[in-house]
This record gives sequence, structure tokens and C-alpha cells, in this order.
Amino acid sequence: MDSDFPAAHSMDTSWYAVDGRGNVGLFVTGAGGAVPNGAYSPEAADLMDEFDDETREELGLSAANVVPPDSLPAGEGLFVYETGQLDECLADRYHRSSVPKKPVHIDELPPQTRAALGMMRFDTLDFAKVEVFQPVELTDCGTWDPAYLTGDGKAVKPVPGREKEYAEFVEGLRDVFVGEDLTVEEPAPKQRKPRDKG
Repeated sequence: MDSDFPAAHSMDTSWYAVDGRGNVGLFVTGAGGAVPNGAYSPEAADLMDEFDDETREELGLSAANVVPPDSLPAGEGLFVYETGQLDECLADRYHRSSVPKKPVHIDELPPQTRAALGMMRFDTLDFAKVEVFQPVELTDCGTWDPAYLTGDGKAVKPVPGREKEYAEFVEGLRDVFVGEDLTVEEPAPKQRKPRDKG
């Protein structure tokens, strides 16, 4: 998805992922959290008929893998992550807000649910140990804004593929980022076309 996640424009969006141990996590975007391409989102599934074929393919949606809401795992057994305080102005990191006593394992889910939720896997993560992370650093993501906060919480960088938008965007919010003690990666200089010597 090149620019943004369609379901995130006017509402919070949630999506699911599985860690390297097979535990299921639920992620709530807030105003501007990144959504990995292909991650299952119930809100996107609800809007499936409004998307064109290309968008449905990018979101990994088909009638065969839309999960009925009552088949989705409940919050009690899930690791839950939410975006931080900067989600209004960039793709903020996800902060773990809930740790289950008995985590739901992907293999415990019905086949259709397992297939849909298993589309996004973070094999290098263990949700029981990872309190904060940035999915933009791990996989291709759709975002509302062209900038993201790095996983260490110290820098603002362009979302890959959105460098052109980033230059203008970061200038408009530079004071906010500097006020938060963040290092702002400078936009790449515009490339000049060589003069035609003809």
C-alpha cells in the first residue's frame, strides 16, 4: 500500500499479528499508527465492498478470509498494543497495554481465523518481552502520515516510499518534533535534472 490505510482515515483501526512463539496480538492504531500490509483488520474487512480489487489484494482481503466478528479472539487472551502520544502527527510506536495471563496461541484458533490472523507474523518478536516497537522498521506498512517515530523513540524518519511527502510534512511539524527532543532525519535533497547540452 503506497500511501495510507483506507480504514484509518476517520476512525481507529485494529489489526492482528502473531509473534515468533505463536502468540496473538491485537494492535490499535489510534489516530496514526502504522498498519502492516496484509495484516488482518476487522474494520477493513467490514469495508471490503468499498475497496477496489487492487486495494483488497494489498490488504489480503477476500470473501474466503473475512472472519466473522464472533470468531475473533477476545481481548482477555491477547497481547494488546496501542500507539503513543504522538500518533496525531506521525506513525507512532506501539506500546504494550495488556499482557494476558494465558496468551491465545494461533494454533488454538479455528482454521479460517488462524489463516486470517496469521497473515502478519513478527518471527523476531516475543510479545511477552517486547513492550514497545515500530512495525515500519520490520515490514511494509500503510500509514496516514509520511513520517514515523523510530523504535527507540529518539528520531523521526520518512516512511519508506513516502520520502517526497516527508520533506514538506516534516517542515510543518519540525518545532513539535524538536520540542519533544527528537532528532529529525533531514529530507533527501531534491535531485536536479541535468541540463540538455543540445
